[in-house]
Amino acid sequence: LALSSVAVMGAGLAPSVLAQLFRWNPRAATISLSIAAGAGAAIAWKIFGFDTVLNEALPGMLVGLAVHCISRFFGSRLVDTDLAAGRA
Repeated sequence: LALSSVAVMGAGLAPSVLAQLFRWNPRAATISLSIAAGAGAAIAWKIFGFDTVLNEALPGMLVGLAVHCISRFFGSRLVDTDLAAGRA
């Protein structure tokens, strides 16, 4: 139980910490979504029984990092579009 709790916590928090270390400067909404998605993926991994093959922290961290990557890709495009339209 303790190992699963630490894995879910790590899956939720590690991607946001890594994003800060990489100086991606994520927004608060991205951090919140990353934590929820990473922890949710880790919990789903555990519920479906895949944790016997691979610890649930890895898929959770990958999902959290994917949220940050998607936010960086689409977020910069949304900001550029808003600036070009004069909606700063």
